[in-house]
Formats: sequence, structure tokens, C-alpha cells
Amino acid sequence: MKYTYILLLSLCFIACGDDDTEGCAPKNVTSLAVETLIDNYITDNNLNPELNSEGLYYIINTPGGAERPSLSDTVTVNYRGYYRNDCEFDANDGISFGLTNLIEAWQIGIPLLGRGGSMQMIVPPSLGYGNNTPPGLKAGEPLIFDIELLDF
Repeated sequence: MKYTYILLLSLCFIACGDDDTEGCAPKNVTSLAVETLIDNYITDNNLNPELNSEGLYYIINTPGGAERPSLSDTVTVNYRGYYRNDCEFDANDGISFGLTNLIEAWQIGIPLLGRGGSMQMIVPPSLGYGNNTPPGLKAGEPLIFDIELLDF
């Protein structure tokens, strides 16, 4: 819980840092448009992600070691979170979180990596913050995360 609060607080400070940040998030996102926004992002960036049954799009850049973290593990990661327009809303290096305290997309995606692995996730709102979007983040907007799993 402590790490969730820290993540949300850091997201708020970064996202609310100045009045121009609000303009960073793409505008006019509706739930009906999310799939189209994600499809367009994938096409525009020549990506070939996997899509799991929960709706998470991901690309494993480096699989990492054979051992994988479980939901009960604390993970240490480098990550960058940004919108489709490449506007960054959060980033951290060497930060540790209890995996069960993170958004559902991270709970699904991070266990696909071993130590030293890296991935990109394209997160629909339903696997991100849903209706509980932290201040400063655009509600309903797909989020993109680049994650490197350092340890667990």
C-alpha cells in the first residue's frame, strides 16, 4: 500500500507540475475510441505486440532470466510512462514496488519477464487506473509503459 501511494503521489507531482502538462495528454478520449486509439498507435509506430486474453498489448524486448516474479514478490524496475503522443507523465529508475499494489497491467505483464528483462506495454484504461485515474492523468487515455525488471 505504501508503494502504491508513493507511485500515485509521484504521478501527481510529475503530471501536475505546471499548467502546460494538462495539454500533454491527448484530448477527447471516449471508452468507445480506446481500441481505435490503440490500433492507430500500433500501426503508426510499426509495432507487433502480443495481445493477452485480458486485453493487454505487450512487446517483450528482452525476456530476461528463466525465473519469473510472482504476484507476492516485490519488484525493482526502471520504467517510463507516457501517452500515445510520447509525452511522459512518469519515470523512475531502480524503484521497488509490491507487485500486488500495482495496476492490473503491471500485475499481468511483469511476471512475463525474468531478471534483466524489458518490455513495452500498451495499457487500456480498464487495465490501468479505470475510473480511479490519479490527478494529472487523462481519464480514459491508453497509457504506454517501458519497463525493465531489475530484480525481485
